[in-house]
Amino acid sequence: MFKRTNRKNRRLGKVILPDLVSNIRRRADDLAGSRKRRLVVAVKLAFAGLLVYAFAAGPTGVARLVNLYTEDRQLQAADQQLTAEIICLENTRRGLESDTTYIEKIAREDYGLSRPNEMIYLDTLAKDGR
Repeated sequence: MFKRTNRKNRRLGKVILPDLVSNIRRRADDLAGSRKRRLVVAVKLAFAGLLVYAFAAGPTGVARLVNLYTEDRQLQAADQQLTAEIICLENTRRGLESDTTYIEKIAREDYGLSRPNEMIYLDTLAKDGR
């Protein structure tokens, strides 16, 4: 503590009661201020944590958006593959409806059929891979 002089009687080292009370109040205010500061820091950290959660892991967070983006890319690739398959099947359907040479080709290759009085020669070397 500081030594103060009493102005009334000019003695050194004597602490006046009001000075002591004001000193205690100032220290209490400092403690209360540090508690307030800690509370403010804690509230700011909690708010920052909520913001980080909202932007990173929440329902509209960055992680969710990245997952949705990759899922969208996969669905677009699957859509393109299915569209190509639909086009191929449409071409096959049109060929089977109107093109007799296409029907003959399918009958010969897939089912081993032939016309009457027609002989089929099988190349065994081609099957063996020689």
